[in-house]
Amino acid sequence: MVVPFAFLVATYGWPLWAIISRSFAGSSLGVVGATLGSGRIGRIAWQSTLQAAVSTAAVVAVGVPAAYCHVRFRYPGRRALWLAVAVPFVLPTVVVSAGLLAVVGSDGLGRGDAGSWLLVVIAHVSVNLAVVVRTVAGRLASIDPEIEHVARSLGRGPVRAALVVIGAARDAVAGSAIVVFLFCLTSFGIVAVLGGGAVTTIEVEIWFQSARMLRLDAAAVLALAQLVVVVLVLVGYQRSVRSRTRAPARVTSAPRSPVGWRPRVLVVTCVAVQAVLVLTPVVALVLRSLRVVDGWGLDHYRHLGRVPAGGSPVAPLGALGNSLLIGAVAAMVALAVGVPAAVASVRRQRGARLLDAALMLPLATSAATVGFGILLAYRNPPFDLRGSALAIPLVEATIATPLVVRVLSPVFAAIDRRQLDAAAVLGATAWRRLRLVVLPVVAPVIAVAAALAFAVSLGEFGATAFLARQASPTLPQLIVRLLGRPGDANVGQAMALGAILVVCTAGVFGAVEAVGRGRALEF
Repeated sequence: MVVPFAFLVATYGWPLWAIISRSFAGSSLGVVGATLGSGRIGRIAWQSTLQAAVSTAAVVAVGVPAAYCHVRFRYPGRRALWLAVAVPFVLPTVVVSAGLLAVVGSDGLGRGDAGSWLLVVIAHVSVNLAVVVRTVAGRLASIDPEIEHVARSLGRGPVRAALVVIGAARDAVAGSAIVVFLFCLTSFGIVAVLGGGAVTTIEVEIWFQSARMLRLDAAAVLALAQLVVVVLVLVGYQRSVRSRTRAPARVTSAPRSPVGWRPRVLVVTCVAVQAVLVLTPVVALVLRSLRVVDGWGLDHYRHLGRVPAGGSPVAPLGALGNSLLIGAVAAMVALAVGVPAAVASVRRQRGARLLDAALMLPLATSAATVGFGILLAYRNPPFDLRGSALAIPLVEATIATPLVVRVLSPVFAAIDRRQLDAAAVLGATAWRRLRLVVLPVVAPVIAVAAALAFAVSLGEFGATAFLARQASPTLPQLIVRLLGRPGDANVGQAMALGAILVVCTAGVFGAVEAVGRGRALEF
């Protein structure tokens, strides 16, 4: 209990207090009223909530039928689609955004208000679709399909019978919708790249006030206000989780081939929509990275080892090395914190429920807010992390630790205590019990948790916008810089870097799925 609590206090609690104290400092009390009462901030808050609500509704509208089709029907490519849907979730949001820009061009559907809104919503659906699909599919798999058969025998059509089953999983639908709403509400990378000024969020405004306007007090007020909203939404999420019916998480019958034109149309439509949302940004990104002035080629990839003139002080491949190193360090820190947290949660030690709730806060809080809190809390010696190489791995580990705990807890809970007791009675020492009984069970899943933490850390952008050093940018940060510069070469290199990130994160995630059998990203 000491390790995870101490880590949360150091990387989340103390930065949060720094934001609060900065917001309500004696010289800044007037800033609170001026900031929250500003008409501009009110419009931004309304836009943040509206785009999050619209995006969440779109994700649920696509994800629920997709989850139903995956659980109930068998069709070609079913397993491949299940894996592909989750890839955008672990991809950097700036990569997905760059892929959409490659589809619509730099003008982005005219880059008017309607075009920017549409691009933002599509990107949110692509990134967050896995949350709804996997959560709802896991719940539907535990519902007896005979319920649907009974509904059909009582005169309901196939659509209304399917709605009966989906209604039985409304707790999972509501829980996943709340998670998606939080992710969309605190979206930073997607809105920063695709918003075009027409769509903005409180998250982007926090970065603008602190990094561009240097108004740390106003940024602190906005971060605190957003955090209050996040906590209120999290309370609703926790109630949704507690109200869920605990049913065996297993498929009660094998998926069947769709019979009749309505089920076939439903399956074809769901597969087509998912494929378009998932594959279009990635394919467009790769194709744009291969497009050169005189046709097709690998010129953009060949130039990744060169330092661009008048741009970043390091070559793009150097930024890739920075991201890989930071991701590896963040994964190790997340494991060092997540393993004891998972054990404490499973053993139901005193304070375990509080620890579970506390671990959810960094995941639900925006990375930009966490990074901004670190910037405020650790800016004086001897703990000055401004420009430190440790700042970004610590923030990324804070965000990845809840996912590590979610992966490890079920495995630790499944260890049979009777085996440990029998080994102790037979004279096995604690170290030998750990080596012979525990490690063979948990070692593969620890590898899965480490890979997942690495993939999430590799594409994190919100915190790096505050903490990354100019001389050593991460790969997502460099992609955004290149996209913001004119010239075909800069855009091509950004797309090439995005394609490399796709290969890295998708490769890691593929390994996670192969070892974890598809359970690593169930919420």
